[in-house]
Amino acid sequence: MNEAFYEDREAATVASEKLKVFAQPQRLMILSCLLRGERNVSEIGEATDIVQPALSQQLGGLCCKDWRQSQVGCRSAPIRRLLRNGG
Repeated sequence: MNEAFYEDREAATVASEKLKVFAQPQRLMILSCLLRGERNVSEIGEATDIVQPALSQQLGGLCCKDWRQSQVGCRSAPIRRLLRNGG
């Protein structure tokens, strides 16, 4: 995926599908919170005021690994830029 999206419809389609996972307000709140650094689940809940059942569901949709056993962070540079520029 070295070409710009305007040059490659397939790459744009793939990226669009991947970005759909962020199209929920609570997930954007969580990611925005993580821009300040890694946090455990309790810290994320306190910072975002998202209650535990909803927070667990949203983290499950965002993370690939077992987030229950570790700190959660946002290490993706493109996502960090998007969130910083958009909010």
